Amino acid sequence: MSQVLYAASYERHRRVVQLTQRGHTAPSIATVLGCTIRTVQRHRHSAGLTSGHHAAPFSTEERERALALLNDGASYAEVGRTLGRRYQQIAKTFPGYGWTQEQTVVYREALRAFNAIGTTPLGVFR
Repeated sequence: MSQVLYAASYERHRRVVQLTQRGHTAPSIATVLGCTIRTVQRHRHSAGLTSGHHAAPFSTEERERALALLNDGASYAEVGRTLGRRYQQIAKTFPGYGWTQEQTVVYREALRAFNAIGTTPLGVFR
């Protein structure tokens, strides 16, 4: 990397850290510096100002609702959509409730049968 590019990158890094410490958001910093939001995020990460994305912990009600849905046979994706969470977070928090390969095959066959007769089963949106 040439000295000019390195100096420009270092200056941008310094400004991102400075503006972050003053409480500016990533989009506003990106606008001021003329770069992308992702660039701001990378500079913040390299400066140790972020600890990654961590979702809010489950409330007692959410935990109970998720377990009820999983025990009723809902998939991680269905529970995630119901609770407004990512299915990966559901799977990580409640391991062992995933569908088996056989359950997935049965579900897909049922959907194909419904599609063949032109009926949309309840709960399936397109």
